[in-house]
Amino acid sequence: MPVPKGMRVGGRQKGTPNKVGREVRELAQKHGPKILQSLVDMVNDDQTPHAARVAASKEVLDRAYGKPAQSVTGEDGEGPVKIEFSWRGRNKS
Repeated sequence: MPVPKGMRVGGRQKGTPNKVGREVRELAQKHGPKILQSLVDMVNDDQTPHAARVAASKEVLDRAYGKPAQSVTGEDGEGPVKIEFSWRGRNKS
């Protein structure tokens, strides 16, 4: 059955806010400071396994400074990525 214009396959109209996503985001933001503090506590606790301390440190740093930028390079890590595109279609003149 064709999808009506302006509707997504999931049935939600384009531009309609996702209520569940908003509720989850609000709940996460409510608990965010407490969770962030628990990560910091893990980093400072010598009894926490090393791998968990590294993971917690990464999460704290990502939130404090953002995730590190990833460079995109061409073959063998040299220069920019080169994209070549050609179109071979019928000419409808």
